[in-house]
Amino acid sequence: MLQLPPIVKHLVLVGGGHAHALVIRMWAMNPLPGVRLILISPNWQTPYSGMLPGLLAGHYVNDDIHIDLRKVCTWANVRFIEDYVVSLDRHKRTLCLAKHPNINYDTLSIDIGSTPDLRIPGLKKFAQAVKPIDQFYPRYQACIKRCRNATPTPNKIFKIVVIGGGAGGIEVVLAMAKALSDTRNVEITLAIRGREILTGYPLKVSQQAMKALYAMNVKLEANFDVIRVEKNKIVNTSNQTIQADEIFFCTQAIAAEWPSLSGLECDPLGFISVNKNLQSINDKQIFAVGDIANMLESPRSKAGVYAVRQAPVLFENLKYHLLNTPLKPYIPQDSFFSLLSLGKKKALAARNTITLTHSALQPFMWRVKNSIDQKFMAKFDKLPPIKMDPNIETDSRLVKDIEKEHIKNHTIRCAGCGSKVGSSILRNVISNIMGEQQFKPEDAVIINTPGDSLLQTVDQITSPIDNPYLFGKLATLHALSDIFAMNASPNSAQVLLNLPFASTDIQTQEMTLVMQGVLEVLTTHNCNLSGGHTAEAKELSLGLVVNALPRINKPLFQNDHLKAGDILVMTKPIGTGVILAAQMQNKENSHWCYRGDWHNAAVDSMLISNKQASDIFSEIDVKACTDITGFGLIGHLCEMLEASQSKAEINLDKIPLLKGAKELSRQNVRSSLYPQNFEIVKSLSISSKIKEHPSFPLLFDPQTSGGLLAGLSSQAFNQLKQRTDIEYYVIGKVTADNSAWDLNIL
Repeated sequence: MLQLPPIVKHLVLVGGGHAHALVIRMWAMNPLPGVRLILISPNWQTPYSGMLPGLLAGHYVNDDIHIDLRKVCTWANVRFIEDYVVSLDRHKRTLCLAKHPNINYDTLSIDIGSTPDLRIPGLKKFAQAVKPIDQFYPRYQACIKRCRNATPTPNKIFKIVVIGGGAGGIEVVLAMAKALSDTRNVEITLAIRGREILTGYPLKVSQQAMKALYAMNVKLEANFDVIRVEKNKIVNTSNQTIQADEIFFCTQAIAAEWPSLSGLECDPLGFISVNKNLQSINDKQIFAVGDIANMLESPRSKAGVYAVRQAPVLFENLKYHLLNTPLKPYIPQDSFFSLLSLGKKKALAARNTITLTHSALQPFMWRVKNSIDQKFMAKFDKLPPIKMDPNIETDSRLVKDIEKEHIKNHTIRCAGCGSKVGSSILRNVISNIMGEQQFKPEDAVIINTPGDSLLQTVDQITSPIDNPYLFGKLATLHALSDIFAMNASPNSAQVLLNLPFASTDIQTQEMTLVMQGVLEVLTTHNCNLSGGHTAEAKELSLGLVVNALPRINKPLFQNDHLKAGDILVMTKPIGTGVILAAQMQNKENSHWCYRGDWHNAAVDSMLISNKQASDIFSEIDVKACTDITGFGLIGHLCEMLEASQSKAEINLDKIPLLKGAKELSRQNVRSSLYPQNFEIVKSLSISSKIKEHPSFPLLFDPQTSGGLLAGLSSQAFNQLKQRTDIEYYVIGKVTADNSAWDLNIL
């Protein structure tokens, strides 16, 4: 993890819109030392809306029009939280999230766009809005597939209706018509409220768009003011209906409810009222940009071009606000160059009364639009290397007077007990999470056990992800895994937590998030938190000492109990090491094919507890088991073979891999522990063909919170096959025992 100067402020961005994406890019090049930038967005990808028509028409693939927020945030050293905001407490400066603990902010910026207006009865149930794109696109794909796969019959026409005669509706319906241009027995209808399409555009633009609709066989239903949507039909004010097998709408949008419910000044549709500095008119700690903003002093239509132009001003003003210096006004342009896609690789252009609409110019204008769009997306794909100044210090203007001595000379911190986190922080965090009555500090903890046997394990890891809450969960699961690999039940745990040096407020927030994750996991597994130790360090790390009891009347799993004929089974894919390595090195190697969904898959895997697998293995009387962690699959398997004096063979093609692991391995991405793990190759006879296999390096990839590896007798394996509540992978078998240990890789 990149070493930063002490953090004293949190700047939080809610929403991954165009403006925020650009702010993050600018922040990477010119950060404000002492400020942690946090992005909260419900998806790891954010769409560039200008390229949506091209996606629908088939000119682009999904990745072409989406910014990988996870990749960009990792590169920019921005903390990314993939979640929705549920509510805002402006007095406490706290955001409540759907799945993640609360997040505090010092300065907040909101760029969440708009949301569909679902007030028309039946609209939500029987139709699909074009936004948000992540919900619309799968349904659109399913619709296109149904049309193409349907068997044409004279009496059956698949009817699609698009509601909305603005630019969005026109672009969507023409793109859809292009995608289905070679499909028979499909009828596409555009329903509009008034008489004309594209009101507000020059006449030549609307005329050419009408010609495009006619050429693409799109049926236009004018003066059709929809008041109700029913199953397979829309109804207007005159009670007329249009039948439809699929209904999409691209009409007036409204704002999400939570900003107005927080007391922020908003317009009647819920859009946040901002001044010329893009700052809320009644809360100076909050900024808003893009579609969610209602610019009182210079009202403009909802268009992505304004969000893009707002980004540099927002970037500067967020910094200026944190430093308590005068803000910069945003002066929007009076007009902009509008490019309207026509489905085929053609486009119309207009600015004020100037139009470029002639049929001969339309292919050229598409190329212009495509070039502009591609240049914008390249900003987030071709990321330059970032080199941080090792001598960078927290900006003194950010530090409260009461914290100045605390922050001063942070590089010369005390050792010994002087490095401990303050008792007030510890008491406040634990009391808030566990309750005051459960916080009873003692010098040591008393553990009462019903028997003589008490298992104990210790594990400590440095945070591989920039999310303290999730880190607390996965580090705890990682430590508990040793217990489950032994067929025992955790009883109590002690925490060893190292917090990066920061202000008291920031350390309190970080510790709260970590401990919430720890306690959630411990509570789920009926394990008591019995104490711990906290200290300051250069980076966030967490260790747990876990005490456990053997299962009643059940033997412990042992490494040395493999027998000839045992079937080798593992419970999780591998690849966390290489994926986390790519994430860590993304700042200097952004040309790597690294994706946010690969990161998510790795984290999701690490957050799967091994308890269920251990429970099942205990029920079917498995004898030999271990968990796959730092030594990699081969390292832990060889430990078992050596301890059992056994031989085994595994099939490389049967090894389950996490999404993206093989691609990164092909790019020669390796974890820092890989060279040491690879040393065991010297003890194995492996063919050159196997060594050239792209999955071969992953056998030595260190795993964090990896799965279980077990040897199952034929009887136990037959029992396992009857289970539907566990995911497992057969990777090989034990071929001999009572001999010199060996491993054959096929």
